[in-house]
Formats: sequence, C-alpha cells, structure tokens
Amino acid sequence: MKYRPYAKTGTAVLVTFFAFSSLLFAAPQEGPKSAEINPNVVEGLDLRVTGPMELTVTPGVCRIDGKEVKVNHTTVLHLAQPGDIRIEGEEYVLKTEEPKRWYGGTKLRGCMSNVIPLPNCYVPHSVSVRPLGDAAAKPFEEGKDFLVDHGWGMVGRVAEGRLGAEEKVAVDYAYSLRRVDTVQVSPSGTVSLRRGTAAKTCPHPAGAEAGCLALANLFFDYRAEKITDNEIFVIGRPFPKESPEACQAKAALVPGARKRLAEGGTLKIGFWGDSVTCGADVDKKDSYVESFIRELKQTYPKATIDYFNAGIDGSSTGGRLPNLQKDVLDQKPDLVIIEFVNDMGYSPEVMQKHYGEAIDKIRAIGAEVILVTPHFTMPAWMKFEGSRGKENRAACLELKKIAQQKQTGLADASRRWEYLEVEGLPYVTLLFNGINHPDARGHQLFVEELMTHFQK
Repeated sequence: MKYRPYAKTGTAVLVTFFAFSSLLFAAPQEGPKSAEINPNVVEGLDLRVTGPMELTVTPGVCRIDGKEVKVNHTTVLHLAQPGDIRIEGEEYVLKTEEPKRWYGGTKLRGCMSNVIPLPNCYVPHSVSVRPLGDAAAKPFEEGKDFLVDHGWGMVGRVAEGRLGAEEKVAVDYAYSLRRVDTVQVSPSGTVSLRRGTAAKTCPHPAGAEAGCLALANLFFDYRAEKITDNEIFVIGRPFPKESPEACQAKAALVPGARKRLAEGGTLKIGFWGDSVTCGADVDKKDSYVESFIRELKQTYPKATIDYFNAGIDGSSTGGRLPNLQKDVLDQKPDLVIIEFVNDMGYSPEVMQKHYGEAIDKIRAIGAEVILVTPHFTMPAWMKFEGSRGKENRAACLELKKIAQQKQTGLADASRRWEYLEVEGLPYVTLLFNGINHPDARGHQLFVEELMTHFQK
C-alpha cells in the first residue's frame, strides 16, 4: 500500500483557468473590515479577495503589546490548497450492500475520523477497484461490479457483478485535507501568512508567531479552489465572561447543589444524554462530563462529589423517558444535567412535552436540573451555507424557553458555538467526526457554561 500526494488530472487547465480568473478578480472585492471586528486594529488592514486564491490586505494601523504599529504598504497573499492524499492498493472485502452515507457499504479507511467516514473528505470519482495481487488485471467497473457514495467515501459490492462475495480486492482512492492559516502582522508592520497544519479533521489555526498580532484566520476546506469572504475569519474579542450578577442569578437556580458544595458536603450528579455525554470521539479525560467534575472538585476541594454517566450513544429523550426512573432517578442524584443534541429534530411542542415530563420527575425526588443547549452540527443539518451562522434550530430555541419557564439552570453551549466565528474559528473544525461529535475544545465550551452556575 502506497501513500502519496494526489495530483488531479488536468492540472495545467486548472492553472490556466486560475490565471484567467485573476484578471476577473483584478478589482479588489469588498471584504471584512478588520477594525470593526479585531479589537487591536485601529484602522484599515481590511482583507479583500483579489483572486481565486489571492487575498489583499490594505495598509492600516494596529496595536501590538500596547504599541501602535503602522502598516504602510498593501500586501498580496498567495494562498494554497491543503492538498489531497492518494492511497494505493488498500486491501478490502467489499460488503454486498448499497453504499449510503456513514452506515451503508464498506468504509474507506483513509476517509474516516474514527469509526465513521468524514462527509466530503473522499475525493469524488477517485476510486479504483481491482483484483488483489495483480496490478495488471482488468479493474472492476463502477456501476456494474461496485457502487460508490461519492459524498461519504463508502463502497459496496454489486451482487450481480463479477466481483466475488468474499473476494479480496485492492482499492485505490484519494482523500482531502483541511487547513486553517493565520494572517499576522509583525512589530515592524509586515503582513504575512502563517500556514497551519493540514489534517483530515479538526485542523487547528496556525496562530501568530511570538510578538506578532493574529489578524485573521483563513479556512481551507476539502478541495478548496478559491477563497471567499465566508472563509475569512477576522479574529475578534474572546467570549465575554459572565458578570458576577449573572453568575449569582444562575447559582440561585441550583441552590441545593451550591449549598452542599459550599458546606463541604456530598453532591451526587447524574448526567443524562446521548453520545456527546458518553464522550464519543474524545479521550475520556477530555469529555465534558469528566472535565466538569474535575473542575468542580478543584473549585470545591472540601466537598465530596459523586457522579454517574447515563449517556447512551444515539439516544434521544423520546426513547429515554420510559427508562428515566431506572437510568437516573433510582440512583438518587442531587443534580441532573441533561444534554441531547439528538433532540434537535423535535418540534417545540414535543420539546415542551419531553422536557416538562423529565424536569417534573427529577424535581419530584428533590433533585435540581441544568439543561444544556447543544453544540452546532454539520452545516447541512444547521441549514448553513458554510462554517458559520446564527442559532436557528427551533428545538434549541425552545429549550432555552423551557429553562426559563421551569426556572432550571441553563448551560448555553449553543451561544458559545455561535460565537466561535467572532473568535476566528470555523465551527466545523471543532467537529471531530464532521457531523455531530465535538473535539476536546468543543467539550470545554460545555464545561465553561456549566461552571457559570458554580463560581465562588
């Protein structure tokens, strides 16, 4: 099996097209105005798309370590794709089933995050299937011998084709990478581009070099052939901390838990949720459950904090309510934290019914409740055109109403994910499986929101 950078056919044509397109983009297009977003920009330093893979930064003034730095010249940055990786001769026995999204057919290992393929990571029409051990043999034919889901990189054997049911085959294909670059300004007033590390999933921003100002991050998605304003993330202020008054108001919603902690007593917490509560796709220590308990113990070292995790992968309140007694109430928690991203397809009426019933039953045993609004999921599910947008899920908005109506605690993780674009982060780079599982950074946002109820 060989790994090598994947060069598509027709490269010369693409280069010619890009050269011609640069003429079309000769006049700078209006783009993000840095001074309106980045708190360290005094004036100018606007970012304008001037070609498919070309970005122009205008002159301006910024602050670095409290000192004003002047950028005197226009800077043109030439951008580059993250690239593709070609896999050759990977061995498989293809399943005899229709390839469909992440659950039908045989998964191409290079396109996977962990246990499922990453959406759009596979390079469409790059797959070739041939008999194992015979490079000169006639390849099998797509559509007759095997089928491919070109959005997910899933392959399935056609029963009526010439590929045997247990036959081992060699598969060639390609997958793409993502990258987040950083536009930086040096203390001498030089604008430059710092390239990030390309990755299949969750690429981190390159960040600015020591002593430089990080002006903006640029997101290059799989097979990106151009940059638009949607991929330019000017770096704004960090998410504002809750005021002492807001924290006191949240603390008042969980008075029993606060009292036990403050007096050094015992607090038992139950977590009721889905795969995110299970900690899918992150190290156990980085899951929001473990991280929250760890931080709570550090904040209240004299208290005894017990907990249990009643998260079940793939579940929702509709399927879990009948077993709420056995899964949660019988364990006699003092506080129950509820997280179900899988509820986001429910109507507001169903949300009211399910959560109203759950909250009433939990309170009937004397326990308190904190509801957790879900993180953002893949753009297609959020109905976003790209990797940013405002919270628009009816079920999530209803969950906030329920918390207010029922006077429960609310860890509003949704607003944290909505704010990521202001911090210069494309939210999709925090989805480990590209669909609905946050990485460690995403889990930490849950922790920070939960801790607003427990500030000293």
